[in-house]
Amino acid sequence: MPRFRLIATGGTIASRRSPHGLLAGATGAELLAQSGLGALDVEVDDFTTRGSYAFSLADLLALAKRTRDALAGGADAVVITHGTDTMEESAFLLGLFHGDRRPVVFTGAQRPFDNPAPDGPANLAAAFAVAASTHARGLGSLLVFDGS
Repeated sequence: MPRFRLIATGGTIASRRSPHGLLAGATGAELLAQSGLGALDVEVDDFTTRGSYAFSLADLLALAKRTRDALAGGADAVVITHGTDTMEESAFLLGLFHGDRRPVVFTGAQRPFDNPAPDGPANLAAAFAVAASTHARGLGSLLVFDGS
């Protein structure tokens, strides 16, 4: 069975409604539990819980290092939950630093964690399916969202 690392960074996928609007706060373990993935071998890294619009270059470089460390530590693939505001840009940046054949897969959501019909659980399950696929090896940084 593959070993995965889930790096949770916040965004809508981890957001709940509050009196102040949507606030990211769901942990990686909560995201996994809601996804219905069951007994995968997943190590969770709660990197941060905020919107991706607030990430600095230093944050993104730290995320790249965490990803590299996860692979160096024996993970077969890394899945990163991320806000949609800058997900493509972050995936591109990590792709520039990613020289490993093992997949790094980004995903997120348009509807929050506590929505009656959240899209995050299906997106996360699909991201893990892609991360586990031999066809994803050597493709660098990938983005899985809404069935694509």
